[in-house]
Amino acid sequence: MSKTIFPLGDFTKAEVREMAKERGLWTASKKESMGICFVGQVGIREFLSEYVKTAPGNIIDHQTGSVCR
Repeated sequence: MSKTIFPLGDFTKAEVREMAKERGLWTASKKESMGICFVGQVGIREFLSEYVKTAPGNIIDHQTGSVCR
């Protein structure tokens, strides 16, 4: 994620939504999507289970190295 570039440069999502609202675009008030648009009707759990091996363990904060509780 650290290398992800938002297509509209340095604008936040809120700023982009405001610009869309000012321009009368219907997407300005569109509900948030938590799905994966490029895989169709497959749920995220099902999609990830095909590619990610799971194992029990701690959740580690990658910035601090501390165990999240």
